[in-house]
Amino acid sequence: MDDQNTSKKPQTSLFPPKERSETFIVNSNNPVLRKLLEKSSAEGDDTLATQRKIYLVVRGIPEEVTLDEDEMVTVGRIDLTTGFRPGVDLTPYDAQKRGVSREHIRLHMKDQHVFVTDLGSSNGTILAGKRLPAREPVMLHNGDELLLGGLAVKVLFE
Repeated sequence: MDDQNTSKKPQTSLFPPKERSETFIVNSNNPVLRKLLEKSSAEGDDTLATQRKIYLVVRGIPEEVTLDEDEMVTVGRIDLTTGFRPGVDLTPYDAQKRGVSREHIRLHMKDQHVFVTDLGSSNGTILAGKRLPAREPVMLHNGDELLLGGLAVKVLFE
C-alpha cells in the first residue's frame, strides 16, 4: 500500500528522473523518432548544414523546428493577455503548470552548431544537471536533454 501512495504523490523535485523522459521516448512507435534516437546514440558530428531540422521531443511528441544559419527561434508558451506566441509553443504540454516561461529559451544556429540561451526564465533551464546562466549561449549536442522549469525536452538533429 505504501508503493501506491508513493506513486500518487506529486513530484516535489524540479529534476524528474532521467529514465522517465527517456523511457517514454524510447517506447514511442514513431519511426522518425526511432531513427533520430539511433542517430543521436551514434558518435558523430554535432554540426548541421546551413539549414536543418531540429526536433524538440516533449513527452514523446516531436516538435519540428527548421533553423537557418544565424536564425533564432523562441521556445516558451502563449500569453493570451498580450497575444505573445513563441516560435515553439509548449502550452499543450502543461507548460505553465511545469514552470515554463513565456519566453523561456532561444535556439539559434551559428557556424553550423545549435545553441540554446536561457532568456532569464523564472524557473531556469537545466542542461546536463547544471543550470544555464541567463542570456549566455551554450552549444547543444545531438541527443541533449533540457529541463525547462519542470518540463523535460530532448533535442535531436536530423
